[in-house]
Amino acid sequence: MAANASRSLIIRGYPEFCKLGDAWDELATRTGNEAAWLTHGWLDCWWRAFGTECQMFIPTVWEDDRLVAAAPMMVKKEKVKRIGCRVLRFMENGLTPRSQLLLDPSFPEAVNGIWRLILSERKRWDLAVLANVPHQDVPMDIWRDTLAASGLRFVEMPDRQSPFIDLSQGYEAFLAGISRKQRENIKASGSRLSRRGTVNVRVYARSEELLPVLEVCAGISSKSWKAAVHSDLASRPAHRAFYRSLATEPSTEGRLLVFILRLDEQPIAFNIVVRSGSYVTGLVTDYNLDYKQASPGVYLLSRLLEELVPLGVSRCDMAGQAYEYKLSWTKDYLPHSQFRIFHGGAKSRLLYRAEILAMKLRRPEPGGAIRRLTQGRAGPA
Repeated sequence: MAANASRSLIIRGYPEFCKLGDAWDELATRTGNEAAWLTHGWLDCWWRAFGTECQMFIPTVWEDDRLVAAAPMMVKKEKVKRIGCRVLRFMENGLTPRSQLLLDPSFPEAVNGIWRLILSERKRWDLAVLANVPHQDVPMDIWRDTLAASGLRFVEMPDRQSPFIDLSQGYEAFLAGISRKQRENIKASGSRLSRRGTVNVRVYARSEELLPVLEVCAGISSKSWKAAVHSDLASRPAHRAFYRSLATEPSTEGRLLVFILRLDEQPIAFNIVVRSGSYVTGLVTDYNLDYKQASPGVYLLSRLLEELVPLGVSRCDMAGQAYEYKLSWTKDYLPHSQFRIFHGGAKSRLLYRAEILAMKLRRPEPGGAIRRLTQGRAGPA
């Protein structure tokens, strides 16, 4: 691109996106956020697996030839409250741990440029649903202020509360901090498995061994409870393709870790995590339902945590929702928000009225419809 003082543009096509690789990752580095899912390689893997029915819509802001802000977004046709519409979303579908804006800290005003671009193209979308946004993401604080100043109608509501395990003081300190019942569960799981055979846990990280081991994971998943509802890896070719792409993606080399639990060399459970600096984030886990009584998932997670500490990992983000089984491991969580944004178009106004009506019918939450949480601790499990 020719040099220019300041400019902004929307990336709409995959070939155009592919050319952004170096500029994108340089911006991700400048943000100081080491999250694997913010890299160009991760987004490329995701798009090739899941983007076929979506339209790429990535607003970017440049200073000279330097990318200073970008929002990995897409437009997808959906039905919202039985109304067919075009929804503007981040490029994610639940597999990505969280959704975030990339912003060079030296150019906070670039958020305005991102939002101006989105508004200039409002004929291409009816509703923006920006989900799974972490409260600690500083660019989103700026985004929220910019959005409030725009005069647009929007609703911010609670989204995921993702539990995380603090390993900064070591594995033994972690064990001492959990409940006695959970420590007994871990010990009992190991004992039950040992009575059935030889127990072995191995971690895989090299790209040449990840592809075959991912097929092992699919085999385990096909024998899990998820198989009955066709949500196992073996029943989801796009999900398998995504993980296979990550396994060979240069930017995730050494960052994708697969832990396999074997009993007498028979693989019975797995846990896939991705490393981002000093913390790891869970992506997917499963176990063979035939071994349910031995709680293989409990034993595998305890071993995973033990193995991570010598690797310099200080935090294990369990991702997803704060389900009860996760809160038996930790009471710490990272809250997220979801933004629903409406413009002046006819369909967008209709969706806004439907949203407000639904909010009135729902039971009021403390603090009203718009809640702004900070990192905190869950109540007793």
